[in-house]
Amino acid sequence: AEHCRQPLDERKQRILHARTYGLTKLLEAQYPNGAWPQRYDGRPAVPKKFPVFKAKYPKKWSRTYEGLDYRSHYTFNDDSIRDCILTALEAHKRLGQNRREFLAAVRRGGDFLLLAQLPNPQPIWAQQYNASMEPAWARKFEPPSITGGESVGACRTLIDLYLATGKEKYLKATGPAVEWFLKSSIGKNQWARFYELKTNRPLYFNKDYQLTYQDNDMPTHYSFQSSFGVTEMIRFYEKVRTSGREAYLAAQKPRVLSPKDRSRRAISLEKQVLSVISAQDKLGRWITKEPLETRGMNFNERIETRVFMSNINVLSEYLSLIK
Repeated sequence: AEHCRQPLDERKQRILHARTYGLTKLLEAQYPNGAWPQRYDGRPAVPKKFPVFKAKYPKKWSRTYEGLDYRSHYTFNDDSIRDCILTALEAHKRLGQNRREFLAAVRRGGDFLLLAQLPNPQPIWAQQYNASMEPAWARKFEPPSITGGESVGACRTLIDLYLATGKEKYLKATGPAVEWFLKSSIGKNQWARFYELKTNRPLYFNKDYQLTYQDNDMPTHYSFQSSFGVTEMIRFYEKVRTSGREAYLAAQKPRVLSPKDRSRRAISLEKQVLSVISAQDKLGRWITKEPLETRGMNFNERIETRVFMSNINVLSEYLSLIK
């Protein structure tokens, strides 16, 4: 492939340029209140159109899909805000203390998590909020509600921020959310993705996309019920809370390998590394060929993110051991 024949320095500069461009746009897309939109159109937000409010329940909301443009909504769906915060945090760690704009973005993002946490009786999060900080419609199967799905990511982010900054406010905000999860399961290790505002009744859609309390005729392309990683998140919270920040961080420090151990680990990875390299096509891609049927959809040849990440991790670990 052409990019593989480029001199190393040129390739490195192209990678650095792409990284800089991406991080610049990440900062540009952040709203004044610390949130990120569902989709960024390349134009910085006008502050007066997006005032800083605390989340609140709407006085009324339509139970019928409205079909409105939701691209500017503050969006937790698919853990997008969590990803933005953690990316900014990683940029701060990697680029050093002289790049304080990334740490500032992290802090604004953390403060938005606190703003977006709804008051009792449901101290968790919605999938998306309008500019008035009220839960709002997105797609026809994503109603104004609170979510047992993406709220897990919000909790994990708060715990991560507590560990990264030492700010007790992040861990403190997680406690009420954990209590809500403990009393809101719909079965053993099962939660609904959507709960009705204030009543806390699980909400679903039937195959005609009508909002209902019944779960016997749901579309198959979306997880309306799942474990959502709730149990693991609560375990994470309890371990951090009971251990204390310093002790928890100390326990997570990786063991420093001796030169002999590094060599042994590298040798043990060689067969796997060769397998990963030989699996690439001419363009450097890893193509999954086995047919896949999921959520009513069928896929043939495709690039899978989990395969890409797994292979890159193997190659990265090997390179770190032999450098």
